[in-house]
Amino acid sequence: MKRPVTVPESANYDPANKAWLYGETNENNQRIGLWKKWHEDGHHWATIDYREGIPPYPSQYFHPDGTIAMAGDWYGGDKYLGPLRFIKSDHPTPEYFPTGNAANVWIAEFDYVDEFIYIAQRYFDKDNTAISSDGDPLPARPDNVPSNAHFIRSRYSATNWVMGTVDTRIANYIGEYSEWDLNGKPVVQRVYSNTSEVLEEQKYDSGALSTSCVYDKNDRANYENNFYYSGMDTPTLKIRRVHCNAGKKVTNTYYDKGGQQLYSVCREEISPLHKRRYFNEQLVCEGHITDEADRLPESAIYYTAEGATLIDFTNNNDGTGYWRLYNAAGQMLKQLVVNENGDDHLHLTRWDTFLPTWASYTVKTKHTDSETAVALFNRYYDEIIASSKLQAMEVPPYLQKELDAIDWETIDTYHSGGSAELPIGINGMLSEDDAVAKIATIGSGQR
Repeated sequence: MKRPVTVPESANYDPANKAWLYGETNENNQRIGLWKKWHEDGHHWATIDYREGIPPYPSQYFHPDGTIAMAGDWYGGDKYLGPLRFIKSDHPTPEYFPTGNAANVWIAEFDYVDEFIYIAQRYFDKDNTAISSDGDPLPARPDNVPSNAHFIRSRYSATNWVMGTVDTRIANYIGEYSEWDLNGKPVVQRVYSNTSEVLEEQKYDSGALSTSCVYDKNDRANYENNFYYSGMDTPTLKIRRVHCNAGKKVTNTYYDKGGQQLYSVCREEISPLHKRRYFNEQLVCEGHITDEADRLPESAIYYTAEGATLIDFTNNNDGTGYWRLYNAAGQMLKQLVVNENGDDHLHLTRWDTFLPTWASYTVKTKHTDSETAVALFNRYYDEIIASSKLQAMEVPPYLQKELDAIDWETIDTYHSGGSAELPIGINGMLSEDDAVAKIATIGSGQR
């Protein structure tokens, strides 16, 4: 390697570092004192103070123009501890500077606590004035926000103070993480794994805890999600949602503002074709379905609180089936006949058709699932009876004359039967039977 004219004769070339080195060693051939390093192109690249041969070794790296590019305490290998500062240059340079920052960020500083691990980051402009990584002036730091927190204000993220531990090998957070708003109120707290997966999370609304989540570190499909009442002096649990069995079983438990449990509901997938629902830990309904969409279930049973059959479904294996409602003595009270190709707005082809939708449960829910199932069965039964009456209604001559004068096929309608069904609906709206008039209104698309 030809020696550049800027490199002193006393310096030796080190092929491993691709640099010229000069410094002293002790009797054990250990580097001591101030060492200098020159780049292959001849510019002064670095100074490292090995002192008595015991780290830390204060180090500085330079841009080709001679200005400092990096400064920090080196411990050998890739290990730096304490503040590590990077500085830009006015001229072209091969030296590293952290990316992803605003153009006016001239200095970036990181507090390292272990190899590749830092716990704080700071940014400065060319005048050494502290700014955010987004290039904005820093607002006043609230008293409760730790000095390790840095400020962010970007187009695609919230405006917050942020504190966390970063592993540069994965360029992401690990361990504890916190955010505060401009007034110092907590926004979010997390615990990350060593691979930056969220293990725990707490979110806040106006400084008050609103939700929390804890994941099973062995299976993230299993986790507990808690939701809290707003406007309370202390965090008060409102809903606890627990996912277990690889996420195939979900239980929601609801609480009043005094902390008393109101009720719980659970949905469980025994297999892709076998489903269950529970209310207050008691089996309410289970269904065996097919692997074909929009097909009738193979079977379904709803249970009373005592475990007796409340409602069941029988599949005739010809595209039809029937639901039956029973009394406490096991006697059939009512029956609904279902055709999987003819079911209209009642959705009677679902195994859980008589249960509330999962999203409809709240702390204000007053009825058990069994009570709701009976109410929905009776409602659907009454609607079918009313629909039959509607179809059988005679049209008065004066109305028939008016209806015949309209081209119904040209009219858009919500009704699943198309615009041809509109005359029937209009006739039904004039019925003195409230149930018939109501079903006619729904069928005609009047909501």
